[in-house]
Amino acid sequence: MENLNLDYYYQKAIDLVIIYTPKLVLAIITLIVGWMIIIVIKEVIFTDERILDRDTPYINVSELGESSVNFKVRALVNNADFWNVFFEKTENVKKAFDKEGITIPFPQRDVHLFQEK
Repeated sequence: MENLNLDYYYQKAIDLVIIYTPKLVLAIITLIVGWMIIIVIKEVIFTDERILDRDTPYINVSELGESSVNFKVRALVNNADFWNVFFEKTENVKKAFDKEGITIPFPQRDVHLFQEK
């Protein structure tokens, strides 16, 4: 197989979506909430002794969804601990989000009923 790209670098386009509002206050609040979410995740997941890479947490924004900002969290654990850590931390993050007032968006649909006259 031959590499037809003569450059050593690859440029990746990133699609960004912003809300249709000129209000800077909303953007600042969104940024603060994002940092708050990262702090909560760090406290819940990366303080556990079973997490082997506690000093280098991997928490990044993975997607800007239609009604959410999605995060990717990766933690290194021993194989024997994987499922227990996975389920415990998922539950603990949800409880911590609830405590901090951070909501998880669920898909919603509005249904309009019209009656014929």
